[in-house]
Amino acid sequence: VYEAVHATLGYRAAIKLLKPRDDDELSEQVRERFLREARLMAQLEHPDLVHLYDYGLTPDGQPYIVMEFLTGHTLTRELWHHGAMKPLRAHRLMCRALHALELAHRAGIIHRDLKPSNLMSTTTEEGEEVIKILDFGVSSHVTGNQGKIFGTPLYMAPEQTISMKVDRRADQFSLAVILYELVTGRRPWNITRWEDASPWERDRNAPKPPSFYMRDGNPEIDGVIMRALEIDPVRRWPDIQSFAWGLAMASGIEWSALPDPWDRAGASIQHRSQSSRRA
Repeated sequence: VYEAVHATLGYRAAIKLLKPRDDDELSEQVRERFLREARLMAQLEHPDLVHLYDYGLTPDGQPYIVMEFLTGHTLTRELWHHGAMKPLRAHRLMCRALHALELAHRAGIIHRDLKPSNLMSTTTEEGEEVIKILDFGVSSHVTGNQGKIFGTPLYMAPEQTISMKVDRRADQFSLAVILYELVTGRRPWNITRWEDASPWERDRNAPKPPSFYMRDGNPEIDGVIMRALEIDPVRRWPDIQSFAWGLAMASGIEWSALPDPWDRAGASIQHRSQSSRRA
């Protein structure tokens, strides 16, 4: 990825180029993923998604993507240098990421490789911290051919490690793993091999709720996160928007941009009544 300046208009941009491979067959696969990323990004417009300016081929046939230039750091760097975030900050950033991802899901796009290095903290001109979702290169359309299994086992949904066919709830699981790490400084599972990320291994080594590692834990937020971390996708939140709504309600974040999803999501009456009493 290179920093560039438009020769006429003068604005800065980031140019992402595909690194050549020696294996011609693999190169074609990677090339297609790269161009698919550009096509998918072009469909989406959201403050927390990287804006795409252009894409195409260089004179020697190498694909490139021209994107907005971001000043900030990834959540990987944040965790490495500062450890766990203050819960409220982590919840706000995750609600933004969830809202942006909801837009992608409505367009039929699953990211499939969400991890701290693909989430970048940056600041708007007004001084507001936002989170940018990067790298849709492994993404797929819900109804399309999802190809080979790609991704990072630690953050992948359990079902994703044994099947190429996953739905939107896989992204929900990945974001819940990231949120767990942001608020505790720990990962819910210690995964070093693909086998460790399988459904049965994760089920056998169930993680403790986040508040177990926190000085000021919140049982309601525990419930929101642990539901998104369910091994069985059916037991997770019905969709990303419901996850965001639950997190916002439990943490006291005003999130008027998210309509109440309970009428269509069929979430538990008990959880709704708890939220009403808290309000």
